[in-house]
Amino acid sequence: MKTISVLSDTHGNISSIEKIFPILKESDYVVHLGDGARDMKYFERELKGKLIYVRGNCDFSSEEKYSVLEIENLKILVTHGDLFGVKQSLLRLRMFAEENGACAAFYGHTHVAEECTDNGILLFNPGSLSAYSAFQSYGFVCVANGKLVCKINKLI
Repeated sequence: MKTISVLSDTHGNISSIEKIFPILKESDYVVHLGDGARDMKYFERELKGKLIYVRGNCDFSSEEKYSVLEIENLKILVTHGDLFGVKQSLLRLRMFAEENGACAAFYGHTHVAEECTDNGILLFNPGSLSAYSAFQSYGFVCVANGKLVCKINKLI
């Protein structure tokens, strides 16, 4: 079994990341879906190579806009979501995940936590850790026996 902590849209809110840092440290992977990707630079040393991040529309860095991870023989598309118009529809995201052989797509950009399945593809948005969100949240994912189990966690 592998575990993944999924963050998005932190927008400089380091204090919220610090609150969940013990969880991040215990996870096998930590994925940041953009718009605050550079916030994770503060934690790179402690996370020892398990940190994966993509660039969001508010990031000005050299990171890629998407990546396909393979964890326990499952492919997972990770992206901020702006390239795929996720504020209007998840169709383009789902189709791109299918084209890349992914069983799931993790995305952010909307600041709204949600999980759904479309045509067999799991679409997972952990929400936002921005101080300006209606509520702050992050995702926790377990990968085991060829399945993904996702949970959205509100920051208290």
